[in-house]
Amino acid sequence: MDSVQSHISRVDFSNRWILLLIFFDLLVLTALTFLSPMQAIGVIVVLFLAAYFFLSPLGYLYFLLIWMPYETLLLPEGDGVRILRLLAISLIIILGWSKYWLSGNSIRFPNRYLLLPIIAVFLWSAMTVFFSPMPLSAMFEFIKMLAYLAIFFLAYNIISTRKDFRKLLYFMFIISIPIYIAAYYQFFALGFLRVWGIFGNPNTLGLFSFTTAGMALLLRELKEKSKLTSIIVIVWLLFSVSSLILSGSRASIFGLAIFGSAYLILKRKYIILLILILAGGLGAYYIMQTQALFTDFARVTRLMAGLTGRTIIWDTTLEMIKDYPTFGVGPGNVSGLLYNYAQATHPIVNIDLRFAMEEGLTHNGYLQQLAEIGIVGLLLVLWAIYRFIRFLSSIISSDNRENISGPALVVLTIFVGRLAHSFFESSLDVGPFTLDMSILLAYIAIIKLKDNHT
Repeated sequence: MDSVQSHISRVDFSNRWILLLIFFDLLVLTALTFLSPMQAIGVIVVLFLAAYFFLSPLGYLYFLLIWMPYETLLLPEGDGVRILRLLAISLIIILGWSKYWLSGNSIRFPNRYLLLPIIAVFLWSAMTVFFSPMPLSAMFEFIKMLAYLAIFFLAYNIISTRKDFRKLLYFMFIISIPIYIAAYYQFFALGFLRVWGIFGNPNTLGLFSFTTAGMALLLRELKEKSKLTSIIVIVWLLFSVSSLILSGSRASIFGLAIFGSAYLILKRKYIILLILILAGGLGAYYIMQTQALFTDFARVTRLMAGLTGRTIIWDTTLEMIKDYPTFGVGPGNVSGLLYNYAQATHPIVNIDLRFAMEEGLTHNGYLQQLAEIGIVGLLLVLWAIYRFIRFLSSIISSDNRENISGPALVVLTIFVGRLAHSFFESSLDVGPFTLDMSILLAYIAIIKLKDNHT
């Protein structure tokens, strides 16, 4: 009896320390906005080392979940800090792997069915570097991809149970609150028509909010019966969907609609889906009949803004692809070439469109892959996507002894929604591999839970 009480006391003590460290990290991350990039890296490394040796193995993933969205506060976007960003994430990865090796744990890899196409994509991407018009720049981006692959493998080894998965989702909820608050402040207090939270780009906030809406449903599927958890799920969904709408990211709104529809269809909630469609249709009719409402709705959602220059970017990207069809221009090299191609066919473009081109954003994930790693590379990416869908579908349709069909269904519908989103934005998940840390952990967790029972 005494040993049990002692164990409970240690767990409670650990949880208190985790919550205190979360609060302290968020406080410091806000304060670091006033420091230089080098100072910020120094402070964050010290904080990481402190949390690193006091928290459980999941502490490493907690840190990554904080680092990824809040990184832009410490190291704003720009060519001058690209190397600093890579050095920072590389140091974090080295420390993570060092602790894992020192703990004496064995290293496992995901099942070959999913791993093989991902490795094929990476091998082909490495080959394209040698045929790239700017090989050094392509090599830099490829190293960044390898860094995230190292995170992929390490996270797979750290996550072990449903409880681990739930803890990560609760943590994701905690760190997303300041981002939502920033978005509300920008809209209601500062009067911005499109808000960006802490990301610097409304589309990034839109994708983050879309992903966190999926995380809320995942938490619902993983939860033990708890009134508190149900409240958190509802609050998280409300925050996510409202922040997404305030971002004005139509690609993410479209992705969320596909995700929600797919979820209701696979859950066989046809009546709810029909009610939502009818309610949406009636709401749209009412808005269109009321001039003031229609004006405000069109202003917030940018309903009348068309594709905001995406067709120009797509046409320009296709012209570039014609010159580099097999190997592409190399990972990350669209930024160095796209605007030059645009000048030949569209010499005058607005400043936002030019900025997108110079950032290397084609606003279509499939075109992005085709432009960067060529037709073979895109086919390998589609192969990875196909296998991941098959993998998730097999879990849903199996006898489900491991009881993960519910979470797998949510992950599948999120994945389908993100594939739809990729028709209008540059991001595209390579099967379960992605540069988006929050959804990456969800993909890894569902794979690990399945692999543990095979």
